[in-house]
This record gives sequence, structure tokens and C-alpha cells, in this order.
Amino acid sequence: MTCDGFSVRGRHLCEDFGLCIADRSLSVPAQKRATVSIPFSHGEIDFSAINGEVYYESRELAYSIDLIADDPAELEAQVSEVAQWLAPVCNDDIAEDSMPGYHWRASAASVGVSRDDSGTAATVEAKFSAYPFALADDECEARIAVGTNPVVNRGSMRARISIVPDGTVTLTVGNLKQTFNGPTATNLYLAPGDNEVEVSGGSALIRWREGIL
Repeated sequence: MTCDGFSVRGRHLCEDFGLCIADRSLSVPAQKRATVSIPFSHGEIDFSAINGEVYYESRELAYSIDLIADDPAELEAQVSEVAQWLAPVCNDDIAEDSMPGYHWRASAASVGVSRDDSGTAATVEAKFSAYPFALADDECEARIAVGTNPVVNRGSMRARISIVPDGTVTLTVGNLKQTFNGPTATNLYLAPGDNEVEVSGGSALIRWREGIL
């Protein structure tokens, strides 16, 4: 039997607790809306993507975890241990066995428990508010040189560029330009799909982290 679990805060549901996910749900993130209603006109004006990008609200990520014990005291000890593990989750990475290579950035919204009449079985319901994109565990990287460099962001969100320049290097991405002479987390972003990075002054290594909806 395969145990489906997740890890967070240095512990794994299956490996450290001997438990499995009984049920899981993940909401589809809603768009953040910025609209204006003008008197004496039909409908409304939607400015949500005025800069060319759609923004999203957080997702709800929820797990049901079944616990069974030999007696009520043992059950309460299990419930307490799981609750103490999950309740403090705050801007932590949740890595699911079913999504290798990606993780969720999440905070606990609620951790509740329901018990059956026997006193030896319970279900822990843990709900998290998660960043709308699943983030890649590993950063992508590319060497860029003077001239026009094609760079592909295979994710579905804009990805912020970090740079390790060889000397003084100027990057232009879209309409934005920055000059660097040391390792920096830039204010430049790669759009999803194909990008052109203009380089002058020298070569550099760039890194970015992709995310998927």
C-alpha cells in the first residue's frame, strides 16, 4: 500500500507520524479584481490586468488525516502531536508526495479535529492559505553574454531574476534596464514563455524560480 503524504517544518506525515492523507482539496485561485463603475454607463471598467499580468488570490489547501489508537489517551496524544506540528505553519514550504519538484508556500488557517463515539478514532482537518502558484524546488539558470539572449520561462507566472555578473553588466528586459557589479536580486522579471534579455558590458549567470498554477 502506497502512503500519500506531505512534509513541512522538517517532518513528513508518513515517515515521521505513520499517517496518510485521507482526503485532500485544493481551490482554484480567484483573480484579484480592480474595477470601476462609472455612473450613467453600462457595466464596469476592469483594470485588473492593466500592466499585462493577471493577479490571483491565495488558494485554500486542505488535508483530512485519519488517526486510530488503542485507547482514548493514545488517541489524544496523537491528535496533540499532529496539531502541534501543523498549527504553527507560517510562510513555510509544504512538499506533497504527489507533486515532486514543486512545493506550496503556505500558512495554517485552521486545524480542527472530530472524534468518533468510541474515543479511539479521530480525523484532523488542516486548512492552509497557500500562495496561488506551486513553486519549483530548484531554480533555473542560464549563462548570458553580450547581445540578445533568448530565455524561456516555462512557468505560468512572472519570475524575478537574480544575477551573478562577471564584472559590470547591464541587463534590459522589456522596457526596464539595470546595471550590476555584484550578485543581486534584480527588479527585472521574465514573463511566462519566451523572453529576450539584452546584455551589455559583459557576461553573467542569471537564475529564476518558476511557478505553475
